[in-house]
Amino acid sequence: MESETVRTEDTVNLIGDTSESNTKIRDLAQMYGMIGHTCSMIGKIFSLQILTILMSVFILLITIMYTSLIVYQTSMDVFGQTVNAIVSFSFWIFYLAFMSFKCERLLSVRNETKILLNKIIMNYDLPTTMRDQAKAFMQLVEAWPLRIHIYDMFSVDITLMLKFISVATTYFIVVIQVVNFS
Repeated sequence: MESETVRTEDTVNLIGDTSESNTKIRDLAQMYGMIGHTCSMIGKIFSLQILTILMSVFILLITIMYTSLIVYQTSMDVFGQTVNAIVSFSFWIFYLAFMSFKCERLLSVRNETKILLNKIIMNYDLPTTMRDQAKAFMQLVEAWPLRIHIYDMFSVDITLMLKFISVATTYFIVVIQVVNFS
């Protein structure tokens, strides 16, 4: 028996036929514009809520740190209250982490879109109308960065979580010093 080698090409043509009348890139650009507008509206509508959650979680974190250190020093029995505060804090931290990771994923998809558009623009075998549509789409990608900003103070992405952890660590050191001096 002879072994047969079957060759398959797993190429997916997402932009369709290379013709002058193909408008799939333009349609994708319109959808990207709608996504960009949605991100802008999310930033405007939910900025107060996200800022309030950040401040509340931060204040709760400082309170948990302070009470935990006091309980550790004095051996008081407030275990139930501490557990309740930690569970509440954990819920809001996971909420912030989930939101940050989803926004970070949106940014990575934007970067992948830029790379794919650049490949289309640089493919000189495509008709000029398709390349022109891709150039216009690239300008749209540059115009809509798909970042959700909270009152133009900071953006919601993975750096938000890293900054939050950094500030919380700094305040933890301050709380330890305050408890030791009192």
